[in-house]
Amino acid sequence: MKTFLVSVLLMVSLALPGQAQRLRLGLKAGANLGNGVGKDVQQSKLRFAYHGGLTANISLGLLGDSVLSFQPEVLYSIKGDQATATDSSINSSLTYIDVPLLLKANIAGLFFEAGPQISFYRSSGPVTFIDPATTTTVSKTGYGVAVGFGYQDPGGFNVGWRYTRGLSAIEKSIPNPTGQGSTTLRIYNSTLQFYVGYLFGGKKSKPRAPEKEPASEAKSPAPK
Repeated sequence: MKTFLVSVLLMVSLALPGQAQRLRLGLKAGANLGNGVGKDVQQSKLRFAYHGGLTANISLGLLGDSVLSFQPEVLYSIKGDQATATDSSINSSLTYIDVPLLLKANIAGLFFEAGPQISFYRSSGPVTFIDPATTTTVSKTGYGVAVGFGYQDPGGFNVGWRYTRGLSAIEKSIPNPTGQGSTTLRIYNSTLQFYVGYLFGGKKSKPRAPEKEPASEAKSPAPK
């Protein structure tokens, strides 16, 4: 996954046409509906939380009438679930700094976005994946993907939906009670996001140029 992310960044940097490049910065915030997914999950229920942070949008000037851009973001995001089982569930809120690296296509105001995401774990409540008496260590770094769609007006206001799915397990491997080997439960973050945002530097209406008056006709000389 690390090699993939480096490759994406390298390709985007090489693809940036110097003359068409345009950077816009923005803010966004919204709601999270998170839960745990994976083969080992039991009775995971949605947790309502929130996210918010900074965005940057770099126009690539490709695809003709549609606008293709690269959009990295830095978001404070709370995930996890409201589990009803203490075994094989998250049963906690998990706080991350998410860094999605998205390609975004804007067609007449409607946009579609997709790309990889890196998540840096910050804190949580008590996490009991296996047993309440077992100390579980959450992985400091996680990897995943993000896809979404929405609407953005020329001025920069935007509203959208996004789904993010972890591809790396939430917890680190822990020793088996028998002392032989280790165990990592296949539990991953799954989050549906709704958000509003604003990109600065949008198009502004230009003042209308004054109409030129027609040239005055030459006057014929007065008769003598």
